[in-house]
Amino acid sequence: MEGAYRVRNVMIWGEPLEMDRIYTLASQDFTLINHGDGQTAFDGARTIWQADVPDYGVVAEYLHEDLDGIVGEDYANPYGQGRIVAVG
Repeated sequence: MEGAYRVRNVMIWGEPLEMDRIYTLASQDFTLINHGDGQTAFDGARTIWQADVPDYGVVAEYLHEDLDGIVGEDYANPYGQGRIVAVG
């Protein structure tokens, strides 16, 4: 990649992201598999596991089975938990 990075100061378990290290991440098919919105940063990455249901089905199952259909305080703030900050 050329130019300035849009995402900066990334921390993994409290440690700075190491650009020459390989990480495992989770995301939705829209981004990783289908390159949604032109997202190709992970093109060619190895897929470890892919759900048998669409992305929204995974979320619906989590809400129903794990949260008993109740979206609690942890998810109430539309701006998240303050871990991601836009720096301009």
